[in-house]
Amino acid sequence: MRDSVTTRSSTWSGKAAWARSTSLATAAQRPAAEAEREIAAARALDPLSVPIYIDQAYILHYYGRDDEALAAVQRALEMNPAYPPAFFWQGRIYTFMGQYDRAREALERLGPLRTWTPAMAVLRYLYGKSGQPVEARAILAEFDALAASGRYASAYAVGVVHAGLGDR
Repeated sequence: MRDSVTTRSSTWSGKAAWARSTSLATAAQRPAAEAEREIAAARALDPLSVPIYIDQAYILHYYGRDDEALAAVQRALEMNPAYPPAFFWQGRIYTFMGQYDRAREALERLGPLRTWTPAMAVLRYLYGKSGQPVEARAILAEFDALAASGRYASAYAVGVVHAGLGDR
């Protein structure tokens, strides 16, 4: 069953992909109900799509509905228990909720997303917010190493780390 879910989830119809992308754009520009209609349309077209559930979590978190967002992440993890973006959003939402131990557990499971700058920023923000400033500051060097190696080190991501530390 899991193989069919994985295959189906990674094979989107054009309509589902369009509805998914529209829901993300809608979330930032329109009322929640409209974004929710778009993500529901995407889910109806491809109900086994793990990324659609993660997008739903993003939208729900954006609108401050974190318990529902976590439920969407959980549904994605039921379909694919090793999906790194699910752990990213789970960690981000738990950090926002102040549930730092749960956030750390999720972020430790990022796998290949560990060096993705938004994931690095969320982890370092968690360190800063949970009273681990030494770890957060020490890991800022990773962003310097990224830049030195020619990879993009987002100024926004570095700023998120400083925000977690309470720097101004």
